[in-house]
Amino acid sequence: TDNEGLLHWRLIEQGQLTDGTVFLRTRTRKSGIEVACAMRLRGDTAQTAFWDVENVPTLQQVYPAHAGQPIVVTKFVGIATSRDGNQPLDIAHHHVQAAHDWASTLAAQQEAWTREWERCHVEINGDDEADLAVRFSIFQLLIAAPRHDNRVNIGAKTLSGFGYRGHAFWDTEIFMLPLFIYTAPDIARNLLDYRYLTLPAARAKARVAGYEGAWYAWESADTGEEVTPTWVPDFQDKKKLARVWTGDLAIHISADVAYAVQQYWQATGDNGWYIERGAEIVLDTAKFFVARAEWLADRGCYGYTDVIGPDEYHDHVNNNAYTNLMAQWNIRTGLETLAWLTQHAPQKAAELRQQLDLTPERLQHWQTVAEKMCINTRPNGLIEQFDGFFALKDVNLAEYEPRTKSMHEIFGIEGANEYQAIKQPDVLMLQFLLREQYSDSQIRVNYDYYTPRTDHTYGS
Repeated sequence: TDNEGLLHWRLIEQGQLTDGTVFLRTRTRKSGIEVACAMRLRGDTAQTAFWDVENVPTLQQVYPAHAGQPIVVTKFVGIATSRDGNQPLDIAHHHVQAAHDWASTLAAQQEAWTREWERCHVEINGDDEADLAVRFSIFQLLIAAPRHDNRVNIGAKTLSGFGYRGHAFWDTEIFMLPLFIYTAPDIARNLLDYRYLTLPAARAKARVAGYEGAWYAWESADTGEEVTPTWVPDFQDKKKLARVWTGDLAIHISADVAYAVQQYWQATGDNGWYIERGAEIVLDTAKFFVARAEWLADRGCYGYTDVIGPDEYHDHVNNNAYTNLMAQWNIRTGLETLAWLTQHAPQKAAELRQQLDLTPERLQHWQTVAEKMCINTRPNGLIEQFDGFFALKDVNLAEYEPRTKSMHEIFGIEGANEYQAIKQPDVLMLQFLLREQYSDSQIRVNYDYYTPRTDHTYGS
């Protein structure tokens, strides 16, 4: 992995301690978090020299080599940050000192992983490739999971690379969190705590856009502020720039976060966390969707115009089905949450009513918006992904196989908006999340329609 040429650290100090341990202290340039690394070598007797190279303190060892005789060298590294304690170098140094030999360190690692797999093990009999793929994905999630810090999230690329600068997306709540909810609820709670701690940034984003409530960042980092790039190099011509609209138009993420909160609460029964933190997320995201809703007089319903749904091949669309119906779910769940709080935690309910200005008149309007949400559905249950989707040019993706490019690259950024080729199947994800609202026949008709129009080869 690399950092794509970006310098994230400022050097504080480096050197060698009296016991021979080499150390490096740096601080992140923006957030000011100190990171300390300590390293020492243990092995056969050798000539050792310390090289004080800026930003790369180094130990050089020279060994006499003899044919047929192995040379064994073990490198122990400890890493700690100022979030672990006031003296991260002392913590990192302690880790190095505590590592006595390779065998015991390996045994401790194996024991730790045995515990992880005991609670997260998935076995697929009869399909070794699928079994390996699932376990590899679980492994990636486990190594990236924030076990000891609720101020961080999981980047879209986990620890596998620098893609998306390590930013967190809705992927965490919709695709990653379920694993932790059902196997490691303590980690799930940390991930949701991150969304609670970044509520101020979500409120600020909504406020700047002219709305009440909480609108979470499409790409989120340490503060929760919107960090989606506005422009990126055009994949068809690197000399040009392409506009990135997700940070401006993707509003469904607030409902995704609220959905994850409810899933965690329902699975764990963690009433204490829900009362103190989760309910506020659900209510403030619902408040945003009510504020963002537009009355469409010609249709006699509320909807959301100029948005991007999960399908990123189509931007600036109106009444995206996923967005509208997840917003409707969020608003209704907000009303149910307040009713539950009123019964089980009346003091907290009163506090949130006052804090979020949830007057009876406002709550009645919430009910109206939810009841009159726009949705385009054919008599057979086929849901239109967004206004006018069925009028777009149809496409047989099989005719483009085999190919080495996505349909976005083939059609172009603007051209993709003219076709029914989709990157992510919005409607199918909607029905997966809100499964109890749809019959098997409704799911089948939508699955049969949208699956062949999804870019499985290069989509998501």
